Amino acid sequence: MRLKKFTATLAASALAFGLTAGVAQAEPQQPIKVDSQGVVTGSHIQNLYSHMGKYKTVSTMKAQDCGLVYKIYAKILEKDHNNKMKHTCWGTFPDGTKKPADVQFVYPENIAELGKLPVIIYTPGIGAEAGLTEHLYHMWASHGYIVVVTYTFLNWTGYTDVQGAASLFAESQNSKSPLFGHVDATKTILTGHSAGGGSTESGSSWLLPQVEKKYPGLKVVAAVPLQPGPSVGFQPLLSKVPTFYLTGEKDTVCFDWSIRPRYKMNKNVPAWIAMVKGAPHGQEMDDWRNSAFAASVLAFADLYLNNTENARQIFFGPNYFLAKDAAFMKVERNDKAAALK
Repeated sequence: MRLKKFTATLAASALAFGLTAGVAQAEPQQPIKVDSQGVVTGSHIQNLYSHMGKYKTVSTMKAQDCGLVYKIYAKILEKDHNNKMKHTCWGTFPDGTKKPADVQFVYPENIAELGKLPVIIYTPGIGAEAGLTEHLYHMWASHGYIVVVTYTFLNWTGYTDVQGAASLFAESQNSKSPLFGHVDATKTILTGHSAGGGSTESGSSWLLPQVEKKYPGLKVVAAVPLQPGPSVGFQPLLSKVPTFYLTGEKDTVCFDWSIRPRYKMNKNVPAWIAMVKGAPHGQEMDDWRNSAFAASVLAFADLYLNNTENARQIFFGPNYFLAKDAAFMKVERNDKAAALK
């Protein structure tokens, strides 16, 4: 009897730390650390998803040093938004001559040897140079995704997702494109930061039927608005896909109190919301190692594209790990999410 009790206790402990059979441990477990702002690293979701995948990656845009405008922008990220990395840029307006409205792709280097790959469509924040967060795209792409980076400088209306879908379909049908024959548009995740997060809300709600009708075969399966900017008030009522909202504890631009009511309006689809401890508004733009934002996108994608046990344990069930994860606070889920097993 004692042996059975010991075995059960050991199994429960292993489960809590993600060490049970079937839970892949691609990277050594990192210890919990808390930086000077209170941002946590080494949490459960990060240990599972915050690492480079098995694929080397390439981008359709070359990284370069930022010009004067975005050097100042990067300095503000460092000084006021807890960013620790040295940012690079893509040379778009107003720092360079490249178009401020465009679409770029980041994907596995050996894509020619692979089958069809799922898609992440990302929109940056208002006025943010898309190259500032290139490190996120490469991390996601290293796990076998085609990352579509779509931007219009304002990045707010949801048009970015339409623009991204149009370019994705053009590339998938162009026999000279590396993406030809390798796009699985039926497995698409929408995400974006700040104004881009508001755009994600548009793209996954009132705009979605129009986009999917215009581009047959496109299927958005989930959305992850990251510290999303203001959106049209009725948008969450029209949400078409499961949605995971992330806010920041120290965000003074897109306050949690302005986002949480939108989460609560999601009645027709499963929805979750979590506040990243210590995070100011620009935290998402830092190296993916330094917060739970990038890992959260991968975890939600893993849930709705692959239905893995790792992801199910984080989001599903009465003891779902998201509620206990050290990186988050004020975690909630709606009734539809709570009913999932």
